Amino acid sequence: MELMVRDRFLPALASDSLSQYMDAVHQIPKLDRADEEALFARFLDHDDLDAARTLVMAHLRYVVYEARRFSGYGIPLEDLIQQGNIGLMQSVKRFEPSRGLRLLTFAVHWIRAEMTDYVLKNWRLMKVATTKAQRKLFFNLRKMTNSLESLPEQAVADVAEALNVDASDVRRWRFG
Repeated sequence: MELMVRDRFLPALASDSLSQYMDAVHQIPKLDRADEEALFARFLDHDDLDAARTLVMAHLRYVVYEARRFSGYGIPLEDLIQQGNIGLMQSVKRFEPSRGLRLLTFAVHWIRAEMTDYVLKNWRLMKVATTKAQRKLFFNLRKMTNSLESLPEQAVADVAEALNVDASDVRRWRFG
């Protein structure tokens, strides 16, 4: 399955064609502010789905960029890109050009939110992180422990203090 993009085809995202997909999205031209505003006018005033498609396609390279930032959690890059694409489409639907922002400024929040939710729901060692402190602990603990198999009690206390969470939360969440 392929999508038409201004006389080009974008390969469907699959593990065997990931490099082709990334090459293709980097070939899609970026939009300047005037083009973006014109496309949003068409989309909002006339429900022009081709305009919305063009807006989404022009920003796919940023989804790939953000997906690479989330790749350290053992989740396939393809899955992260798919979730980011969902966030990008949601941002196009909810964007209000009258606020004077560029789409990308608004879309980054939605892209990251979709990827974060996906990581939290699918990381094989992770229990459900429901509070803000638990999510903060989850994303920062991996950075702080990096290659350690276990944490000594002093390290648990140091991590808890650095992240402003209870030491019991660190013990409970450190290895799923």
